[in-house]
Amino acid sequence: WKNLGDPAPDGHPAHRAAHTPKDHSEPARYRRSEVTRWIQADTPYGLTETVTYENDVQVSLTEFARGVSGEYASPENTPYIKFEIKITNGSNGTIDTTGMRVNCQYGEEGQPSETIFDEHHHGGPLTHLLAGRSITVPFACELPKEQTIIQIEVAPDFESETAIFTGNVK
Repeated sequence: WKNLGDPAPDGHPAHRAAHTPKDHSEPARYRRSEVTRWIQADTPYGLTETVTYENDVQVSLTEFARGVSGEYASPENTPYIKFEIKITNGSNGTIDTTGMRVNCQYGEEGQPSETIFDEHHHGGPLTHLLAGRSITVPFACELPKEQTIIQIEVAPDFESETAIFTGNVK
């Protein structure tokens, strides 16, 4: 547990989540994010953090795993990192997740990373997200086998700022 300096008020659920240690018996890869922080422009977040927007929409990344795209994928036969993007609509209105944007880059030099499209990874959602609901979207970005640093940028809709997640993967 570490204090990340959240600007959330003391009674807000994001503040409590960010400052409450968790006791989990299951392995980390099966858990949701350990930390919630409010979105701040140009602030990088860890790969397992949950970002909360002012309207109580949350974005988190889970289920990281490496793979290689198949011969019918675009691009084909390319090493990648796959992950799930979870968007939770805690606001009072509907959000247009058809406008979700995801971009990746890898390595210390920030090399552009292609999005992988195959039978399991189709891009973003094609629906709106009602208040109180969540959606999980499988996604994959190119990541050469010798690279371990990934940066994943996610905006849940056209109107939201981009959350920048970054960290090392095995």
